[in-house]
Amino acid sequence: MEQLLCLVCSAPTGRSKAGVLWRLPFPTSGHRWDSRPKGAMTTEPPVCLRHSAPPRSDVGYRAFFAAEAEIVGVHGTLHRPPRLLASPVEWTLRFSDPRMPWMVGTHFVRQLRQLTPVVEQGEEL
Repeated sequence: MEQLLCLVCSAPTGRSKAGVLWRLPFPTSGHRWDSRPKGAMTTEPPVCLRHSAPPRSDVGYRAFFAAEAEIVGVHGTLHRPPRLLASPVEWTLRFSDPRMPWMVGTHFVRQLRQLTPVVEQGEEL
């Protein structure tokens, strides 16, 4: 994730003028590209061109180029301060969160901005 290598094969990721290539969850029916938020958060690394298409078209993932991909936090297990009797929970925190000292991070979280969809042959936007 830190070096922006492909999630599947660890090769250099797909890049273009629009940014780095990512495969993100996206509903496969009833949504148009203009309904996609201006940004997205992900814990998954980007992908290379060879692995940009999901194994099946109905999985719900689409390929996007992201012009910006800033690491903004971590995902992992959030423990409670010592005085509270509560079980740890799986959570995502930004680096600025005051609860960060009680977080055991397992994944970086990147904020992807300026998303450009990859148009597949025969697809309409």
